[in-house]
Amino acid sequence: MSESRQAGDGPDGRRAPAPRTPSQRPGRSAHSRPAAVLVLAGLVLLQVLGMAAVALWYGIALVSSPAASFGGAVFTLVLLLAIAGWQAVSAVALSRGRRWARAAVLVWQFFLFAIAVPTLTGGFWGWALLLGLPALAIIALLFRRDVVAFTTPGPAAG
Repeated sequence: MSESRQAGDGPDGRRAPAPRTPSQRPGRSAHSRPAAVLVLAGLVLLQVLGMAAVALWYGIALVSSPAASFGGAVFTLVLLLAIAGWQAVSAVALSRGRRWARAAVLVWQFFLFAIAVPTLTGGFWGWALLLGLPALAIIALLFRRDVVAFTTPGPAAG
């Protein structure tokens, strides 16, 4: 019996499956994406819009009135824009099932909550609730079983 196995054939003579790309992994199609992931990405994008609005307001204030430290003010503006951009990237990556995005979003929620608590104790209830409640909702959604399963890679093929 002649063995005419080709490269990529398994030990039983069957063709080994081709490696899958991240979008071809089980559980990664748009049809199997949990609704909680879309809600989560939407909430993060709303936070991005809020951060962009704060950056716009800060930029207008920077141009219209002199800052005590112009360099520090420009740094703060760039930091606000960078945070908004990074969170936008994280929201898109989260909706695509990337595991690292959960950590990036979680860290930002902790920062927001850390700002919301002293804001609340300072008597600014509206701002505290605007920062803290979405952060708590996002943290809860990040740890839902279906969200964790969607963003956890399956076993490697091969």
